[in-house]
Formats: sequence, C-alpha cells, structure tokens
Amino acid sequence: MTSEEALPEDIAGLMRQWSNWGHWAEGGLLGVVGVIAILEAAGALSGGWQYLWPAFLVVAGLLLPAVIFGHGHEDYENLGGRAAVWRDPQQRQHLVMGGILALGGLAEIAARASDLTILRYVWPVGLGAVGLMFFFHTQHGDDDAARKAVAIHRILGGTIVLAAVARLVEVAIDAEGGFWAYAWAVLLLVTSAQLLIYREPEGAYSQHGHG
Repeated sequence: MTSEEALPEDIAGLMRQWSNWGHWAEGGLLGVVGVIAILEAAGALSGGWQYLWPAFLVVAGLLLPAVIFGHGHEDYENLGGRAAVWRDPQQRQHLVMGGILALGGLAEIAARASDLTILRYVWPVGLGAVGLMFFFHTQHGDDDAARKAVAIHRILGGTIVLAAVARLVEVAIDAEGGFWAYAWAVLLLVTSAQLLIYREPEGAYSQHGHG
C-alpha cells in the first residue's frame, strides 16, 4: 500500500518533463526496431544486419535505468533522493521493463548466433509481460490525471500484447517473412507512435506515492 504526498509544482513539472522524455526516447528506439524488423521481413537485410534490431532492443532496455537514475532525483530530496526509486512501485516497474527489453534483445542475438530456437521465445514472452504490466502500471498525481494516464497506458499495454502474440505466432510456426513477421513489427510501430505522442496529463506527479 502506498501513501500519496503532495509535491511542489516545480518538482511535479520536472518529473512530468522527464517522464515525457523517457516515453519519447523509448518510443523512438522501439520505432527503429519496428522499421528494421519490417525491412528484415521484406528480405532487405541479411548477414550481420540480422543482429541490428535486437541490439536496439538492448539499448532501449538499458536506457530506462539510465533515465530513471539520471533525471535529477537530487533536485527533490524530499522524495528521498535516488533511494526513492526502490520505494516507488512505478519506477520499480520501469526498471523491470528495462531489464525485460534488454534480456529479450540479448536472447534474440544469442538465438540468431546459435540457432537455438527456444531462445527466440524470450522476446515475445517478455514483450507480452511488459504489455500486461501496463495494465497495472502505478500512476502518480491527482485523480483526474491518474485516470487519464491509466486509460492511456492500458491502450498501450493492449497494443504491446498484440505485438507479442503476433511475434509468438511467427516464432511458433517458423513463418519468417510472412504475415506475422509484418504484423508484430507494425504493431510495434503503433506502440512507438503512442509513446512518441504521449504527454503526462496536467496534475500528474502533483502527488507522489511512497511504498
């Protein structure tokens, strides 16, 4: 259970700004993954290029902790500094998501280097887990902002789950280059677009929870 503590508007504004930047950065990287995956499905990439989109996944995963720990927690000591990350269920979820993205990318790289098919399931299963996490994603702020953010994140989560299912089907039926290869990549582009247009609602982070 968490309690909500009112925050000064300058601090809340700073947190909204960094949250927006984080969404945009992740959206951009996932968009690159989607574009590369479409090119791969079309047969335009081969050889060492096959490692390109998994490598961007790893970068996307590592970016999340970099943003979380680098966005100026020292500017609002009343939250407890960087140690507050571990007490905040929202930020803990972000860190888990980052780990899943990085692990999915690394597993995909290993699968392509070794032809171990089982490793190809790590990315879609992990992606599906990230999507489901968005259905239960903690939001900070006043009631109206929290309701808006929850609705947006659930739509985002649903898109991610659909992308995961499409990729899972592609892997299961070994249909590289077919409909499912395009389907998951396009759905990832839709995910990217949702992240790129995301703006924290006014009132977000006006209150902040402590676990």
